[in-house]
Amino acid sequence: MKTACLFFTLCFILTNSYAQFQKNEKLIGGSLDILRIKEKNAGVGSGGPFGSTPNEETDILLNPEFSYIISMNTGISIFGSFLSYRNADNGTGAESKYKSYTIGVGLTKYKFYTKDFGLMAKLQVSHSPSWTRYYDNSGAPYPKNIYKLTTISLQPGLFYRFSKHFTLTALIAKASYDHLVSKQEDIDTRRFHNQFSVGFSNISFGAFYIFK
Repeated sequence: MKTACLFFTLCFILTNSYAQFQKNEKLIGGSLDILRIKEKNAGVGSGGPFGSTPNEETDILLNPEFSYIISMNTGISIFGSFLSYRNADNGTGAESKYKSYTIGVGLTKYKFYTKDFGLMAKLQVSHSPSWTRYYDNSGAPYPKNIYKLTTISLQPGLFYRFSKHFTLTALIAKASYDHLVSKQEDIDTRRFHNQFSVGFSNISFGAFYIFK
C-alpha cells in the first residue's frame, strides 16, 4: 500500500501543472554573450588556437526578445539578434570581419512541475542576413561574401520563475532546418544549401522581466 501511494504521489507531482504565466502577461529580455580571446605566445611551433603568431578574436552576440502570453502558459514572441565577429592576425596584419543580424517570430510553451520551475519549448522561424570580409596585410579588402539564412527551429529548455516579475531560462538543445543562400559581392551567381541539424553543444541562458 505504501509503495502504491508513493507511486501515485510521484505521478501527481510529475504531471501536475501550476499555471504561472497568465494571459496578457508580457516578457521582455533576452541574452548577451561576449567572447574575447587574445593569444600572445608568438613563435611557438605548435601554436595555439590560432597558430604560431599572436592573434585576437572578439565575438559579441546580443539576443533581445519580446513575448506576449496569449493563453495560460503559451506565448508568442518576436526576437532578434546581432552578432559581430573579428579575427586579427597581429603577426601578419591580416584580419577577417563578420557581422549578422536576425529577425524572427516564435511560439513558446511552458509546463510547470513545481510552483516556480518547469520545462519549456520554443518553436521559431527566423531570417538572418550576414556578410564576411577578409583584409590582407596591406589593409586592402577582398570582396564580401554575402549570406541569407532562413531557419525553422525547435529548442527545448528549462525555466525558473523566481518572482512575480522575473524569470530565468536555459535552452539546452536545438533541432533546426536551415536554408542558406550565398553569393560573392558584385557577382550574380548564387549558391543554395539546405541542412537539418540537431545540436546539444551550447546552453543559452536568458533573463526576462514580466509585466501586465
